[in-house]
Amino acid sequence: MPISTTYTQQDQALDLIRGQTVLLPNFDTLLSGWKREHIKAGDCNPQVLEELNTWIQSFAEGSDARRLRACNFLLLSSSLWPTPATPGANLALAKASAWVFAWDDIFDEKLSNPKALVSLQADTKSYITALLSSNTPCTTAAAVPPINAAFSSISTALREAASPDVCGRFLESVCGYIDSVNGWNDRCSNGSMPSFEEYHQHRWLSSGIKPGIALTEYAYGLSIPAEIMDGPNMRVVVERTVEISMLLNDIVSVGREVETGQLSNVVPVLAYQNNTGAQAAMDQAVALIGEAQRDLEDAERRLLQSGNTDVGRLVEGCKTLCTGYLNWSHQSMRYFGSRIKQDGGRIVVQL
Repeated sequence: MPISTTYTQQDQALDLIRGQTVLLPNFDTLLSGWKREHIKAGDCNPQVLEELNTWIQSFAEGSDARRLRACNFLLLSSSLWPTPATPGANLALAKASAWVFAWDDIFDEKLSNPKALVSLQADTKSYITALLSSNTPCTTAAAVPPINAAFSSISTALREAASPDVCGRFLESVCGYIDSVNGWNDRCSNGSMPSFEEYHQHRWLSSGIKPGIALTEYAYGLSIPAEIMDGPNMRVVVERTVEISMLLNDIVSVGREVETGQLSNVVPVLAYQNNTGAQAAMDQAVALIGEAQRDLEDAERRLLQSGNTDVGRLVEGCKTLCTGYLNWSHQSMRYFGSRIKQDGGRIVVQL
């Protein structure tokens, strides 16, 4: 008897876009009006880059280490936080950026082993909570996965220079990220596709953007009072910063994700929900970025009326998280390799 196969919603979503050519937005005109730092890979301090690559080798080997080094996370952190006020922050920020990407990659490798996934999540949260709470982790060094042990130098830098409130916000956001990474598999293991609203709720945490807000406070020596951080206007700034960044991440990574059948990306989600092709879904994602930008700017104007310069610095730093990600992703080997095909200033991606 032949084995029957089921044509799932995810199969349909892939069929809607796979094989199509899509034009990414023009990065030079996206987020118009926001300050940009045009930092190049050659601008990175070679000594700091060498220290970063040595640190990467403490938890990654062979092709994994080469792939992470090629991403140039020092260029990423220099783009996200161009002028840190905290001495020595460049290396810690680069490590923190790399750690989020690397931890997700390691998690993906364990998808076939649910028990290992749950164990990695629990062990990671317990370990970094102890590190950031200035306690001694209750485990032996030999029992700590290398990716978690690598977090110790990040926590040390944060505890030495950031306030307890900033460390607490960073810890909360990292733990939220760790909890969220298997949300897509839990929701879509049966081959179904989520609605845009479900996708948005999942990606808001799993994109790993929110820890960058607390790192912005660390980078610039800020510690915004809780009543301001929890206020409605700052909440809008944070939410829209995360939204813009996660949409940008999906836009630049759509080619490599569709190639491997990954559908936790705004383009296939919108294409399936609206029964459109890839370009229409891409254009809708770009429009969502424009809406989020306008919302953030409205909240910024309200916040700046207080005259609080630290708040203004944080808001500007949030905007730089978005433009800096654009600067890095355009140059990173992670998304486009060494050859980028362009049409009228727009990157061409074959799905």
